[in-house]
Amino acid sequence: MFDNALTATLVPSGNTYSDKNTLGILQFKLTLVDRLASGNSHFVPYLGMGVGILYVRWEQEQFPEPGIPRTWLKGTANPFDVHFLTGFDVPIYHELSLNGEIEYSYEPADWKIQNVDTGVVTKFQNLNLGGIALRLGLAYNF
Repeated sequence: MFDNALTATLVPSGNTYSDKNTLGILQFKLTLVDRLASGNSHFVPYLGMGVGILYVRWEQEQFPEPGIPRTWLKGTANPFDVHFLTGFDVPIYHELSLNGEIEYSYEPADWKIQNVDTGVVTKFQNLNLGGIALRLGLAYNF
């Protein structure tokens, strides 16, 4: 879940105006990985590919008066996912390793955004919600 809030004071009236954007993404991905290790290697590269599905929800709230929220725009998308990745593991201790990875995902979505006040729905077709992800961290293999 990602929240972004903006507060502004309107001049010359001095009224305070707040705006809040909330983005929620739930992902389920299955990935097949092939480790390319040689017998006694301390560096284990791998390649992988997979598929997945996402649930994406976005909402914009306004607070024209302090403490009184008003939902202005909201939207949802349910794209499928195809992803390719490559990375490496460097063993540290038993099943614990340092892991680095780069992933490209293609997530075409038909995004629908509704203006709650007017009921007007705007549709954006074939938007790629995916892209490139870089990860570095610890991995525990069991």
